[in-house]
Amino acid sequence: MANVHTQLRAATLHDLEAVQDVYLAAYPSLMSGYYAPDTLRAALPLMTKPWPTLLSSGRFFVVEGDGRLEAVGGWSDYPPGREHGPAHIRHFATRPSAARKGFGGVILEKCLEQARLTGLSVIDCFASLNAESFYADHGFTHLGYRQVKVAGVPFAVVEMRAPL
Repeated sequence: MANVHTQLRAATLHDLEAVQDVYLAAYPSLMSGYYAPDTLRAALPLMTKPWPTLLSSGRFFVVEGDGRLEAVGGWSDYPPGREHGPAHIRHFATRPSAARKGFGGVILEKCLEQARLTGLSVIDCFASLNAESFYADHGFTHLGYRQVKVAGVPFAVVEMRAPL
């Protein structure tokens, strides 16, 4: 990580507000050039809410630096909105001021390592359009574009997969 004052750690429920703060800072700013304003207006209230079960799973991580969270993200052994299916990268975000400093990559590598240790051979993600290059830079391949429903609104994502 770029800053010696940063720390990677597993999230806890005590991080709920701080994780939401990262989402509120990141998503509107970083997605604005990729999604229509109406789509973001409808989807962001749900997308910026942390999921307590994910935060307390031991599979969700934060990078903390200079007294605040800079990046967050995790994985689950099922896709968003389902109870079964392939393992998925989940709910990643980096503050715009911390973007491209390696914080998200550190979290992603931790997730991939942890998933690999459970015996998985691949992991998928539904990357937002603005995040496709981030995942591609970390070994994910483009499987195709698709629409998922977020708060009842069609939301374009890039389905991607990485070998473990």
